[in-house]
Amino acid sequence: MTGPNCVIKGTSPLAKGTLLYDRPEGGRAIASFQGGFVPMSMSEIPPDPAIQRSKITTRTSEPSFRLEGYVATNAIPVWSGRDIPIVPGHVSIATAQKLKITGAKVGVVTVEMPIFGTNGQSAAITAPCDALALQRGKPIPVEVPGNGRGYLAKGQDIDILDGPAGNVVYTLRLTTADVKLFWSTETSGSFVHGKLRADLAIDGWMRSENLTALPKGEMMDQYIPPETSVAGAQLVMDPPPRVARASKDIPVRFRRDDKERPIGVIEAGAEILVLETIAGWTNVLPKSVFALPDESGGFWIPASEAPR
Repeated sequence: MTGPNCVIKGTSPLAKGTLLYDRPEGGRAIASFQGGFVPMSMSEIPPDPAIQRSKITTRTSEPSFRLEGYVATNAIPVWSGRDIPIVPGHVSIATAQKLKITGAKVGVVTVEMPIFGTNGQSAAITAPCDALALQRGKPIPVEVPGNGRGYLAKGQDIDILDGPAGNVVYTLRLTTADVKLFWSTETSGSFVHGKLRADLAIDGWMRSENLTALPKGEMMDQYIPPETSVAGAQLVMDPPPRVARASKDIPVRFRRDDKERPIGVIEAGAEILVLETIAGWTNVLPKSVFALPDESGGFWIPASEAPR
């Protein structure tokens, strides 16, 4: 498991219905996310994400309704926060690529990414925690020089070399032609020095026989996938619930019981929706309704601490 200093942060949409549990394994569902963007931090990433969950804490830079629990690791969108080297100096997972976590140990996370245009080839790498993010950054296109010439990779194995007639440092196993566009200002004999920024960032030499040269001066747009637009939940109640602002931090419990371990806290200054009061406990919701409690419990605070 990653150590206490491994915390990945960001704001991403969690799919509607994603469950928040009170334990990394087993346990009970305490809430479900409603499909909107959620500012959060991810920690305690397990060595085997297939059987253990990661810890999630929702939090913003402003006072908020904070929940804490455990979510299936691969239900949490994770992105490359910067280029992550596979072969230093030549091949990297590019910035702003969606990744899958496959494992973790102290200080590092193992991730993989399917390579576009191949028949199931993936880039797998162990990355430091600070190379990852929970929100997509801005992809960085390759800088095309004025005298640059484009080369499209053919649908076959493409070796990336560390120099003209040099050593093979990586092989792209492409099955689709014309999906990888390299730019070059340098050739040497039958070798082309090409650069690419897409899902991978590549800077290396290739055999010209594996490439189709574009006519000199011809340009092609670099495709950057759009960001996902997600709408969160809207609560419809008649009459609408009362909105209140907390004057102090208030622990939130899943059941109406002081012995229950809190599942979160309403931070001083945060706005909440105040629902019913039962036997000295008041049920509340975050004003943004980013999550709803599991039907077997609620988001309960002592009625004596409910803001007026």
